[in-house]
Amino acid sequence: MHDQSFNKKTLARVFQKLDFVGIKTSAELDEFRESMLNKAMASTASGFAKTANPLVSFPLHGRQVFMFPNLWDELVARKLCLNIKKTSKATSRGRAQIVSNLHLLLKEGVPFRVYRLDVKSFYESFKVSDVIAKVGELAELSPLSKRLLHDLLGCHAALGGTGIPRGLALSAALSEHLMRDFDHKVGGHSEVFFSRGM
Repeated sequence: MHDQSFNKKTLARVFQKLDFVGIKTSAELDEFRESMLNKAMASTASGFAKTANPLVSFPLHGRQVFMFPNLWDELVARKLCLNIKKTSKATSRGRAQIVSNLHLLLKEGVPFRVYRLDVKSFYESFKVSDVIAKVGELAELSPLSKRLLHDLLGCHAALGGTGIPRGLALSAALSEHLMRDFDHKVGGHSEVFFSRGM
């Protein structure tokens, strides 16, 4: 069973190799890990409700993109993302797998039509109230995870963001959950043989 709690043990599991670039000795590594975990625990306790916003934003290709400048806040967000993925049972298929499946289908030799549709400003198109309501329906998601997400969306809005924050791994997990009903309806249509959400 997935442990949703935010403690040093569960937060340590979301470290990635790139987090330790430049650290040379095991003593430095231990000190760095302990420092990041202590700060992540403090961030969890405050619920992202600090004096300073944990997010920063910058423009990229005409879009406002968000990131965590501090690793300890990123660790909390990674754990939150994992909790949402596990409780929503989201199975995200990568672009490479989708293209591979599509390639095999097109080789079948039967007449077909391919529609490639995209939602303009996808992440920004969600209503925050709908996001909170939909995540609220996840009965297995812990109250702390729901509160942290609510706080994070508030921090995002405080920087002028709309919808869910573009640039965060958490946003991909959220959008998978939010689009599930739509994906199932499209995939269940009698004239649809293959869709990304199937």
